[in-house]
Amino acid sequence: MIQRINRLRSFGFYRDFSGDAQSTVPIFKKRNLIYGWNYSGKTTISRLSQSLQFHDRPLAYPTGRFTILLSDATRVSEANRLTQILVRVFNRDYITANFQAGHTAPAVFIVGEENLTLQQRLNALQTAQQQLRERKQRYQCGATNCATAARVSSSASSNPSTISTPPPSPATPRTVSVSCRNWFTAQGRPTPNSPPPA
Repeated sequence: MIQRINRLRSFGFYRDFSGDAQSTVPIFKKRNLIYGWNYSGKTTISRLSQSLQFHDRPLAYPTGRFTILLSDATRVSEANRLTQILVRVFNRDYITANFQAGHTAPAVFIVGEENLTLQQRLNALQTAQQQLRERKQRYQCGATNCATAARVSSSASSNPSTISTPPPSPATPRTVSVSCRNWFTAQGRPTPNSPPPA
């Protein structure tokens, strides 16, 4: 069990904290309550505990130094974190790594680091799928009638006062497919064969 934090140097909020035997800071008991103002160092202490929980991960503060005294007189430091200490930390870092609010239902959360990774992968795949759909639609707009419609729209937009196109003959009406209309709308351009805005 952790008995005392002997030293914290350049560790988050703490520049040079000393909690040795001469300190007035009480030693830890079986249950401890740590409280204080915002930005007073509570999260830093939780990250110190995380460095013991995840001794194989880099420190939250790479240049930080610490010494912790255990109840069996063992000393643990940033250079010697292999001592098995039963620590579980639930703080802001844990929430960021393991929780994600669902977009459609605020009360639904995705829990677990692995599940969060899978959800992020799913989101990326859905975005890629939407991009492929849009590309397919643009390629479909490359058909003959769409290419003709695009040229007519471009000419009419660049010089609307001089462009006059004859109406299509009844035998061969010029139509624009739904996908092409969507493409023109997405480009912010008037759809050919559509009436001009009032």
